[in-house]
Amino acid sequence: MVHVNTRLALKVEGVIQHGQKPGLFRKIKQVTLHVTSSITQRHSKSSEHSKQTEPSSNDLRQNVEPHNDFFSTQFLLQFGIAGTHQVNVETTVIDEEGTIWKTGPKLSLNIKAYDDTLYQRPQTSQPPPPPSSQAMPAAQRSLSTNR
Repeated sequence: MVHVNTRLALKVEGVIQHGQKPGLFRKIKQVTLHVTSSITQRHSKSSEHSKQTEPSSNDLRQNVEPHNDFFSTQFLLQFGIAGTHQVNVETTVIDEEGTIWKTGPKLSLNIKAYDDTLYQRPQTSQPPPPPSSQAMPAAQRSLSTNR
């Protein structure tokens, strides 16, 4: 779960696996990570409170150069509308000739975004309580009791 006013840091790490003979088919120059998200279910009250300018999806892409067949990168995702969001991560590789290979894994996960203001009850303003005799100075108490 993540609050709508914060961002989620998504770290993606991976190891490039070769067959029995590494480098037989291609040498990997870069790994492209494509992260997308979209809202799949809005919170019932979020449509009343959400602004039209709030993002309801993410579409981010990064190219990473692997070192010793290992790669790592991070994304900051924003979920501006309360509800359930589906995040998809797709991996492709680019060989030394610039050819794109869609051989990487695809991963999906669901993130719930919440908004505290949707659950707060409106507070009614109550008048302050009348002053008690305990709060009055001693001189005023004696005057009010002698009358």
